Amino acid sequence: MFLGWFNILRQVYVFKDGNEIFSRSYGKALSPELFDSLLNQINKVAFKGDRDKTDFFDYYNSRVIYATSNEMNILFFFISSMSLTFENLKDQMSLLKTEFLNLFSDVLKGEFDASMFDLFEPTLDKIHRNLKPKISLVGFSGVGKTTITRLIKAEEIPTEHIPTITGDISTIKIGKLQFNLWDFAGQEEFSFLWNKFIHGSDAVLLISDSSIENVEKSKFFAELIKEEAPRAHAAVIANKQDIPGVLPPDEIEKSLGMKAYKMIAIDPENREKMITIIADILEISADVSPLLQPLFERDRLLEETEQVLAQGDFTLALKHYDRIAELSFEIGDDSLGNQVLQDAERIKEKLGQIRESSLEVVDSKTAQPTPPPAAPPEPSEAPQTQAPPSQPPAETSVTPAPPPVEVPPEPAPEPTEPPKNRKGELQNAIMDLNIKLTKISQMEIDIDMKEIAGEISSEVAKQKIEKMEALKANIANQKKEIEDLLAKMN
Repeated sequence: MFLGWFNILRQVYVFKDGNEIFSRSYGKALSPELFDSLLNQINKVAFKGDRDKTDFFDYYNSRVIYATSNEMNILFFFISSMSLTFENLKDQMSLLKTEFLNLFSDVLKGEFDASMFDLFEPTLDKIHRNLKPKISLVGFSGVGKTTITRLIKAEEIPTEHIPTITGDISTIKIGKLQFNLWDFAGQEEFSFLWNKFIHGSDAVLLISDSSIENVEKSKFFAELIKEEAPRAHAAVIANKQDIPGVLPPDEIEKSLGMKAYKMIAIDPENREKMITIIADILEISADVSPLLQPLFERDRLLEETEQVLAQGDFTLALKHYDRIAELSFEIGDDSLGNQVLQDAERIKEKLGQIRESSLEVVDSKTAQPTPPPAAPPEPSEAPQTQAPPSQPPAETSVTPAPPPVEVPPEPAPEPTEPPKNRKGELQNAIMDLNIKLTKISQMEIDIDMKEIAGEISSEVAKQKIEKMEALKANIANQKKEIEDLLAKMN
């Protein structure tokens, strides 16, 4: 059976005492039957012996790695790509297990709320960064491989072909997913390197200029992909579709035996289309991968915000901008996030000016002199069924309530709750503080990851960590005060 979907760390599971307590899915899930079979296979070998164990095995077209904590009776496992080595997977499993136990081992000893496991998301993001899938771009010289690479990376599109001599490897982001993108030399004198570049790829994009001659020659690469990366997702990018006389994608599909996508790589507006093609080839989407969700949600909100601004609804635009900035920072696009925040500030200034203008109009109206009040009518002339005419504010507008001091409030009753309820409140307060400390620790991990990835400088990371440590110290003092109070009640 072939499980033909992209599965770099596709699913993560944590079981305690035989029950699932945490899971995250990043792609199409296994069917219930296959999952039960997999779980039975793991349980047969995982807890044999007294020592904790970390091991892996291949399950159909996936690689499964698992680890145990015998003391806590916890089983960790995730399902990954066959292209990943056990050594690489073992390092990431060690990170997953260590961080999870550090954060939640005390919590798991009693009753717990599963929602607190959301704090584990930054660690999973870090693991994804460390397990970058390999996407290879192959094809003969001049078909547009480098142009497509730059299109994906949102770099300036080259206006002339500059041959890639040996090969370029770059890291790209699609949503929160990161990939190693391999673009290698297409000249035939470098053909001895081609199989090494393709070997171990998770996905291979065969680039063609869509001409009859090039499509026929590209059958060589179609066979090489089958030999060197038989499990990889493979497709053809039918480039240069703006040139008259080229083959349409459906004919290229028939000739090369794999799906073909229409593309004009020199048009920078096609970047979103190219990203969508990659997601389609890897069979990942916003519906099945939370790592892509931020990207698609952000792009949707950007389009909606343009319409909202055109309609003059600045309040709704500000709400969109807040979310767009949050999503941009989440996927590492800090430049757009900062730009959106600047745009939001300009809108706020504009709204402030509008409000000030409105207040000035209101003030000018209320500042106009009012006519003197009419003399009160004789009592006999005032109809009892009608509201009395307007009177001077000082006489009839508002009857002041008695000052609060004249009717002092009754003293609060003495607490009637039994001491154990008070103890419960203090224990809950300690739990809340522990959760806050955990969240701050996760934020520190995220800062460390950004520093490692080069997203922020060491100096900025140090300043942020110092602030986090000061906040943790403050919370720790609060926690100690409550613990001391609790100790006196025992």
